[in-house]
Amino acid sequence: MVKVYLAGTIDGLTIKQATEWRVIFARRLKERFADKVEVLDPTKAVQESGIPQDDILDLKNFSLEEADAVFQKDIAMLSESNLMIVYIQGKSPNIGTIFELGYAKAKNIPAIAYIDNPVKNHAFVKNAVRLCDRGHLDDLLDIAFYKIRKIIIEKSI
Repeated sequence: MVKVYLAGTIDGLTIKQATEWRVIFARRLKERFADKVEVLDPTKAVQESGIPQDDILDLKNFSLEEADAVFQKDIAMLSESNLMIVYIQGKSPNIGTIFELGYAKAKNIPAIAYIDNPVKNHAFVKNAVRLCDRGHLDDLLDIAFYKIRKIIIEKSI
């Protein structure tokens, strides 16, 4: 099974903005690859929490214990993934996702990204991820389909 980690902006966005693309990607990946793909989504608990979709997520309000639990869970999911799909949006530098990119690079986990944020021009980001420069999330999904097919063939899944 190919495990795909969905990373991206959370802090400062509404729950809908932070999770909508993940829900769409998870559905499309399952439609295309059925039981050959497992989607690892760190926002799943937020999606299922019942918090209003227009509430703003502010990670600065997390206690140290809550932040540590989120960090440990996200790193555990990322560590077991075969591919990382990234969508960085908004104006903030997105520290958590940038950290995840560095972690994925260090662990040789391939990452593909669509970045609608000035951070895409940073040399570290450019070297950590294959950027989708075509300008749309559908293009990122097409690249993900290609990468997943390649992993399925390599692993004989």
